[in-house]
Formats: sequence, structure tokens, C-alpha cells
Amino acid sequence: MEAFASAVFFFFYFFHEFALIPTFIMIGVWGGAGKRGAAIEMTIYLTLGALLSLLGLIALYVESGVDSFSLLELRNYLSAQPLADTVQNNIFALLLFGFGILVSLFPFHSWAPKGYATAPTGAAMLHAGVLKKFGLYGLLQIAAPLLPAGAAHWFPWIVWLALGNIIIIGLITMAQKDVKMMLGYSSVMHMGYAFLGIATFSAVGVGGALLMMIAHGLSVALLFMLSTCIYHRSQTFDMSAMGGLATKAPVLAAFFVAATMASIGLPGFGNFWGEFTIFASLAETATTKWIVAPAALGIIISAIYGLRAVANIFYGQPTEAFTGRLKGGEIVDLKGFERLPASILIIALVLVGLFPRIFSDAADRELTQIYPTLSTLPTIEVNAALPLAVEAHKEVTH
Repeated sequence: MEAFASAVFFFFYFFHEFALIPTFIMIGVWGGAGKRGAAIEMTIYLTLGALLSLLGLIALYVESGVDSFSLLELRNYLSAQPLADTVQNNIFALLLFGFGILVSLFPFHSWAPKGYATAPTGAAMLHAGVLKKFGLYGLLQIAAPLLPAGAAHWFPWIVWLALGNIIIIGLITMAQKDVKMMLGYSSVMHMGYAFLGIATFSAVGVGGALLMMIAHGLSVALLFMLSTCIYHRSQTFDMSAMGGLATKAPVLAAFFVAATMASIGLPGFGNFWGEFTIFASLAETATTKWIVAPAALGIIISAIYGLRAVANIFYGQPTEAFTGRLKGGEIVDLKGFERLPASILIIALVLVGLFPRIFSDAADRELTQIYPTLSTLPTIEVNAALPLAVEAHKEVTH
């Protein structure tokens, strides 16, 4: 938590990198099948992202000439004496792709689903729920406010890559049969919404991204915990090998359904306000209004894979092998030590869903002081920009 509380970007960076070390160790030592390969791939990607973001932070320090790592001093100085546009463009690119890799921005996402699928439950909950948000927080706290011209220049790239997260990764999520791998891809997919919120560079959009980060952290942590509870009862993560689990574990089914609805963005949960606010900020101007339609496809995609998982695991026709486990009395419902953390997380999700102003009011007061209006954003020519997304997809598939 020190990383998110730091007002000095040297400590902001240092504390995050320090927190990653035990994550690699936990996956490499206590992870599941393929743990070493997943840990190595995760280490390579996150080290690359960390190096790029470190270069960007060093360049920002050197070019500003402030001789201070304080975010407040940098913000005050650069608001009065902004860097040249070319310098801003180059530094923002380093921070965008450096932080973007840390958040699994498409097409630099492949480390995340594998890492989460093999990680111990606690490590997956911690990284997907908290540490993954470091890159997004770096973009909204450092990159965009201090380098507005660079942010506007890279705006089209952010939009298309974020839509890659939502649509392309969403379709990949639909193809998963392993429940933990599905949750890993789902986590990557939903980061696209947060990137779109930051891409508006407005207080409304960035505020929505903040709410999305909080709610997604709660819901994905809950889903990873429940997936492990399912595994302990079924001895498999393969959704096609289950079915009818709700007859023996109705409380587990209720928690999983609620967490899935939250992840989809059902009103009443915190995720709804994050997505709704991001869509509202995108719809404010003609420059970004067209993005709402393709982004909204993600809600449909989320509903398809989420509800299918609920049906296959809890309400579908059980396989012959699984029927034996159901009749054998081996499967029990959630126990007290499992219900407690699940209850805390679901209550937090509902609390944010019913009273979002707990977070949004304080965030709005700060964000309105540091973010420009949407009028600074360039217009994206859809037909001209589409090849960027196509080329990025080709790089991933080949």
C-alpha cells in the first residue's frame, strides 16, 4: 500500500518492485502445474515493463530540471513550464508501454492468465486485485497529468489497445474451459475499461477508472478465492467436468453467482459505477462517443462466459464421474473460514455499489484540479486507425 500512498515517485516505483519479489517466489515454489515457466514468463514481462517505466521516470526527472522526485513539485513546475511536445511524446510512450505491460495491456498480456492460473490463491488475489493496479495508478497520477501533450498524442493508441483488451481478450476468455484460466483472461479483459477511462484524460473518466480499479480488485480477488474452493470440492478446474455443484454447495453457488454478476457490471455492485462512469465520460464528446458501442460489447461477452461458467459448474448436468462425487458425500458447502473472507469482499462490493460517493467525492476534488478537459483530445479517424489494432493482433497471433 506504500506504493499508492507515496507522494514521491521514487518510492512509488520502489515499493511496487519490492512487492513483486515475493509474488515471483510464491508462484515458482508453491504454484500449480507449469509454475516455473509461468513464473519465468511473468518475471521477464514485468521486468521489461519495470525497466521501461523506470527509464520514463528518470527521463521525466532529468528533463524537468526540478531536481526533485516530489509529484507535487513536479506538477506545479510543469504546469507553469511544460516540456516540449516531442519530449512529452517520448517520455509518455515509455511510461505508457512500461506501465501498460505491468497492467497486461494488449498485446503485452500473455503473462497474466498463465501466472494467475498457476499461482497460489493468495498470490493471485493479491496481484490481480492490488499490484496489477500499480501501472494504471502510475498513468493517472504521473504520466497523464505531467505530460498532457504526450497523452493527447498517444490517445489513439490507448483507445485501440484498450479495445483489444475488451474485445479480443474477451473472445479468448469465452473459449476457456479452465475456470481459473478464464478468470485470468477476464481480469486482463476488464483492464481495458480502466484504460479507456484514463484515455479520456478527464476528471469523470479517470474517476470512473479509479472506481473500476477498486471494484475489480474486490471482485477478481473473490472469484479467485471461490475458484479454489470449487477445486477443493471437485478436484478439477475443468468446467466441462463438473455440474450440479449447487445441490451440495448452495452458499458457494450464491457467492459465485454474486461475484460473477459484480464482474459483469450488474447495478448494485461497485463495478457498475466504474463502467457506467467510463461510458458516460466517453459519450460526452463526438471525439470519443463512437468508442461506447464497441466497448459495450464487452458487457455482452462478460455475460456469456460468466453465466456459462455458473451453468456448467453449479446448475448443469453433472458428468458421470462427478455424479459419483456428488452422491458420495465428499462435497460440502463453504466452511466458516471460507465464508468470512468471501462475505467481507461481497459486502465491500455492495457497499461501493450502493454508496460510490464514499470514494468518488474525495477523488473528484483532486482530479478536477489536475485533469484537462476533453477538448484537448484529438479526433480518431476510425478507418485510418483500424490497421493499428489489426497489426497488434497479428503480432500476438504470430
